[in-house]
Amino acid sequence: MIWNLSEILVEPIDEDPELKKLVPKTAPAYREYYKIRVNAGTESLMEHFKKIYAEEKADFSGLLKKSYVELKRLEIFKG
Repeated sequence: MIWNLSEILVEPIDEDPELKKLVPKTAPAYREYYKIRVNAGTESLMEHFKKIYAEEKADFSGLLKKSYVELKRLEIFKG
């Protein structure tokens, strides 16, 4: 589950305009994360975590904690 979380957060972090100035080359997330639907099928897993990133990016530690708890809650990746 931790590995999946690290792979999910790559794209939102890479797309952050402030960070893009420092590292212009991005690494997209695995396409499977766009195929997984959450919240009664209303959004992809990636859309969901991009929203969390946008809400929590000012506190990176808080972002990681909230993302971990959320991934556990969704019960997509056991472990």
